[in-house]
Amino acid sequence: MSNNRQPEIRFPGFMEDWEERKLDELVEQIIREVPKPNKPYYRMSVRSHAKGTFRQFVDNPDNVAMDKLFIVKKDDLVVNITFAWEHAIAVVKEENDGLLVSHRFPTYRADGKSDIKFLNYVVSKEDFRRKLEFISPGGAGRNRVLNKKDFLKLKIFVPKIEDGMATVFLTNFIRCRTSFRMLFRLSLTMSLLGCDDLRQELTVKVRLPR
Repeated sequence: MSNNRQPEIRFPGFMEDWEERKLDELVEQIIREVPKPNKPYYRMSVRSHAKGTFRQFVDNPDNVAMDKLFIVKKDDLVVNITFAWEHAIAVVKEENDGLLVSHRFPTYRADGKSDIKFLNYVVSKEDFRRKLEFISPGGAGRNRVLNKKDFLKLKIFVPKIEDGMATVFLTNFIRCRTSFRMLFRLSLTMSLLGCDDLRQELTVKVRLPR
């Protein structure tokens, strides 16, 4: 961003300054409590360093000490309060819709208040990680628990929903274009060095021009 209120990437028709808003103005906590299953099930967890989510198979529910679990849905914003300081926050993808989490994974929705794709973009940034670290007091590891009240008080700069969607689209487009350019240059270098076999392996997933 060129400054907090005016991002570097702007679109015709979307030129208004962004507003500083608290998270509780943009999302609300959703609680979908259910009893712990009495048969094997899948649970979801959140990776550190803003690397998304993953699933785990629980073959013996008796090994899980908690009696109550919580359902997550696609496009939920989920944070791991134990490792929030390590940037454990993510948006639930479709393949994890309906999985279960413990009380250590509070869940939030942006329905009608903001755009979840834009929020995902914001919370994945290093600046937001530092904010999470600041509101996770205590020693190292599991002793550094996120303060959920302070989490909803965190402030971020946001545009109107339409501007936010456009910003995320163009940012992803630029990222993909940059990756393609890198692959093209690698392919060209391989051709010049006579490494055609390695170059052909690249074309299995990406069609590269000669």
